[in-house]
Amino acid sequence: MTISQVALALLRQQLVPGDQFHGIVLEGGSAANIIPSHVVGRFMARSVTSERLAVLRTRVNACFEAGSLATGASLTIEELGSAFSHMVSNPDILQHYRHAAESLGRSFALDDDGVAKPTISTDMANVSLVVPSIHPLLAIPTNGAVNHQPEFTAACITKEADQAMIDGSIALALTAIEVANDGPLRERLLSRS
Repeated sequence: MTISQVALALLRQQLVPGDQFHGIVLEGGSAANIIPSHVVGRFMARSVTSERLAVLRTRVNACFEAGSLATGASLTIEELGSAFSHMVSNPDILQHYRHAAESLGRSFALDDDGVAKPTISTDMANVSLVVPSIHPLLAIPTNGAVNHQPEFTAACITKEADQAMIDGSIALALTAIEVANDGPLRERLLSRS
């Protein structure tokens, strides 16, 4: 596992923007002076497209194979859960959402500045390949904290976070109304089925 993690650390410097992987060791032995007979880790990889994810997974798996080869250990890679594809947002629906959210005072400055979109893992991405979809994100003040940090959790129980949820709900409802009233878009979406 140690050799694999070193290989993964060296792989990080070669990642394409938008590619990520994360991991933890779940079992690593029971004593410091004994080579463990069994080690278990849980790792995940993310990318912006399914094709790039397949390439990344091959490289990540090679890091584990290198550790196994170097130590003579056996290796089993088990996929947990279902793979999530990349998210495809329908630009026409997204434009209606943006219009609705901006009417509520929400800002899209990060999108306008070309800031890279976050990689997220959600089954909504799989749905987006079949059904025209959007997966909008709303900003809340976090003082620099990001998802999965205690400070982010604390930021999610503030008045500002509550207002973001209300704004998001209203914006989605307004989006549904605007899409339903946009005849040409409605016809394009309905003709897909």
